[in-house]
Amino acid sequence: MSARSWRSGDRGVPGALALTEAATRIQDGAPGVTGEIWDDATAHFDQSELSAIILDIALTNFFNRINRTIREPAGKAW
Repeated sequence: MSARSWRSGDRGVPGALALTEAATRIQDGAPGVTGEIWDDATAHFDQSELSAIILDIALTNFFNRINRTIREPAGKAW
């Protein structure tokens, strides 16, 4: 499934992707997680689901930044 089809999907997938993108983009002046993005996510996910999504976002971003720091492309050595 492509990102394009996910963005038009159901059950909050577009909202989760928007939340992920907003939380991840930190270097290009993006506004971060806006009220609209947060409201959309909370309309589709309960607190437990949002906690899991946010933790997944944070862990992925954490490992991506470590890999970038040590110049190890994700998936190359694993």
